[in-house]
Amino acid sequence: MDYGLGHQQIVRKLQKSEILFAEGEKSRAMYLLKSGAIRLFLKKGDSCIEIDTIRPGQILGELAFLDGNPRSVSGEALMDSELIEISGPLFIDVLNKTPAWLKILLKTVVGRLRAANTRIKQLESSTAILDYSEDGTKLSAGFQYLTLPDCAKVFLAFYWKALHQGQENDEGIEVDMESTSQFTHHILGVSFGRITDALNVLVQSDLALGVQKNGKYYVCLKDFKFIPQLVQVLEEESQQSPEKKRAIPPHLSFLVMLIKKNIQGEKEVVTLDIGAIKKNEEIALGKGLFSEDDLNELVRLEYIFDLKIKSETEILANLNPIQFMKSFRFLQILIQIQEVNERKHQQQLKKKSKVPK
Repeated sequence: MDYGLGHQQIVRKLQKSEILFAEGEKSRAMYLLKSGAIRLFLKKGDSCIEIDTIRPGQILGELAFLDGNPRSVSGEALMDSELIEISGPLFIDVLNKTPAWLKILLKTVVGRLRAANTRIKQLESSTAILDYSEDGTKLSAGFQYLTLPDCAKVFLAFYWKALHQGQENDEGIEVDMESTSQFTHHILGVSFGRITDALNVLVQSDLALGVQKNGKYYVCLKDFKFIPQLVQVLEEESQQSPEKKRAIPPHLSFLVMLIKKNIQGEKEVVTLDIGAIKKNEEIALGKGLFSEDDLNELVRLEYIFDLKIKSETEILANLNPIQFMKSFRFLQILIQIQEVNERKHQQQLKKKSKVPK
């Protein structure tokens, strides 16, 4: 698309999680988003307040650029993004060709937006999420963590939109991302940043994919019928005590993937020689993989049953392949959510370490 900037057009590319500008810094440009998504947020102590998510075709960074005040929010790429940078000299060149009355209108609008933004800062209060250590002690008011209830809300909203307004194609059912995200944010109260993170979980789990057509973004649900089951599991998981949760440590996740790799046939019940699996993998890796307690944990989580341990190498267990694969899919999604939270936590710790004491 021709934006009327001619040869002076400057294109900037951001990778996911890269900061475009920070709250309080001096503005040197405003931006037109060509592709991707940019999260706008405010810092409040150690917490973040979600303001908006900028989509392709929208302008950002214009307020500080036009009135000369410091940036009032920070901008971070929620995915790989491409923007057109509109610098001061370029804007002035365009402005000089603008009628005087339009300049006055522009100045008035900017002044009102700045006043509204100041009012928002005075009212900001309640979006911090508390971050707790494993023993339950409060660490700090933390980042906007991706919770299971919020994931359930996002998945359910996109399922509902797909059910009533989706367009079926060869890959699945397409849903308009912008309108569904607005619905999820305003009606269900999930921040735009979390919506994007939750959708990335679906994409990483091969349950959805992102589609761009005619400058608009769509989410294609590849396994439409699985979403209600997933929502139910997330709801149940969010209410479980820690010892009953499905999420398991990384070494147990590795064990589950080993078992999955060795499942053969489609019988209702399959008997696996876990002792042989254990022996082969330990020879390959040169170290022990799992203990009897680990196997008993998989029994408790209903991945396997009728566990029989005769010795270190004589271990048999039964499983239902269909039920196992369903549990495995749920596990993969829970792992994706854990990874998002860990990544956000590490980002928060990194930002804290850079703050002068």
